[in-house]
Amino acid sequence: MAISLPPAIVRQLDAVRKQKSRTRSELVLEVLRQYFAKRLPASLTKGEMAAIRRFRAKRMWRASRK
Repeated sequence: MAISLPPAIVRQLDAVRKQKSRTRSELVLEVLRQYFAKRLPASLTKGEMAAIRRFRAKRMWRASRK
């Protein structure tokens, strides 16, 4: 795969690459993983959803007692 980046971005990428002793590919991969993790959260299991519902219910119960 090949991508084109503006020269200013390439300079920033290279500066970080040198500072962190990483390759361009490693840094781009890290950034893409972070982007996807924020934008495309993985599907939750039924158990995880149940745990979230229990947590929210407990939090609401505690808030109602204040």
